[in-house]
Amino acid sequence: MSEDVSLVRISDHLQFSLNYFSQLFKQVTGETFISYTTTQRFERSKELLRDNRLKISEIANQVGYTDGSASC
Repeated sequence: MSEDVSLVRISDHLQFSLNYFSQLFKQVTGETFISYTTTQRFERSKELLRDNRLKISEIANQVGYTDGSASC
């Protein structure tokens, strides 16, 4: 998930409006896009934290938090 996964980027790629994509995503998955991506980032972070060789900042970067001060 180190790629930029954002609502704007995906809706642009699919050529959907932000509102339409947001509504469709929630209808299909049952949760908001932000909630879904946050959950995915946390789950991946937990996996990566098991590897003691990685720094927290490296893990944060790998899951899409580019600011080292971001909480994860």
